[in-house]
Amino acid sequence: PKGQSSTSNANAQGGDQLQSKVMWLELGLCKSLIRAVSQLGYFTPAPIQAAAIPVVLKGYDVCARAVTGSGKTAAFVLPI
Repeated sequence: PKGQSSTSNANAQGGDQLQSKVMWLELGLCKSLIRAVSQLGYFTPAPIQAAAIPVVLKGYDVCARAVTGSGKTAAFVLPI
């Protein structure tokens, strides 16, 4: 829900573990979007994506920090 917050602590080490265990389908995105992302060569979500996408899909606001090129933009745009 808008205005509410949810805290997800995905540090670099935890994020790497999360990435190896999570597939796009598990994040709750629609199948056509998953197919399109896979066709572009992205077969598993980056740690920031695995942490943020489910939270965004639940309607929560997300504030995240990660290095350039880590997949932040996709983490916030794919659930829209």
